[in-house]
Amino acid sequence: MLRLGVIADPHVSLERVEEAAWHNPYRLADAHERLDAALAHPLLSGTDVVVVLGDLAHFGDRPSLRRVVDAVAATDRPAILLSGNHDVLTPGVRLEDEVRAQHGGRVVSPLACDPSAAAVKAFEAAGAGLAMHEVLGENGRRLQPFDVAGRRMTVADRLDVFLTHFPVLSLEDRCRQEHLLYAAHLDLLAPPPSVLPAPVGPVVVLSGHLHLRGVATDANVLQLVFAALVEPPYEVALVEIDVDGAVSYVCASVAEPDADRLPILDPPTGRWSFDPQGVRWSVVVGS
Repeated sequence: MLRLGVIADPHVSLERVEEAAWHNPYRLADAHERLDAALAHPLLSGTDVVVVLGDLAHFGDRPSLRRVVDAVAATDRPAILLSGNHDVLTPGVRLEDEVRAQHGGRVVSPLACDPSAAAVKAFEAAGAGLAMHEVLGENGRRLQPFDVAGRRMTVADRLDVFLTHFPVLSLEDRCRQEHLLYAAHLDLLAPPPSVLPAPVGPVVVLSGHLHLRGVATDANVLQLVFAALVEPPYEVALVEIDVDGAVSYVCASVAEPDADRLPILDPPTGRWSFDPQGVRWSVVVGS
């Protein structure tokens, strides 16, 4: 069993505070304090790896990015940080530079990750493959305005885990039906990187970016999208992955949600199993 503590879209902003919103107003002024609360939440206790799925710093500035890296490193747990589209807004500032400057070695990112890192070894020990996507920057195109790189860290025959900021599967139709804003998925945002989910074998994708909680499946791919820490419901999650084809998740708010309507498509808990005969994921009823 692989136990992952998951945080999405903290949007830490130490140097500037201004009005911003997506589904609901962002709480930028105390975003760094909410990140600390998320890292200390009981759901993350005993996890094998902490994963922060991008948009670490709202303006992509170095002090805010460094604050996230330092806060995650201070937990002394293996951790993986991804860049999101907000993290590439400031020229010359890169997540991998801040990760390399943190000499503890417990925190890695896709472009600053050694195969011997503790976070990678946790996936290997569980028998799970690990691949990651990293947002590199804006490219000036009207369509697919970002560039994304993919990197594979471990290979396994039984189950593959993808960590990405931009979702791989679309939730657009469900968002439109629920009158929720939709921030787009990988195909619309960037030329697909060379590292993508295989068409066979169970694949689990964990992503942020949409600032909502939702699940999508397509054949052998199960995608869990997590709500943002910067706006209600201010969630953190625990994901447990059994490489024999079972996945469960639990989400919890680290601060009282202060909005009348929350961007939620699926329940705060769920369990899924992979059917190798049908080559598909199915929800476990009653989970």
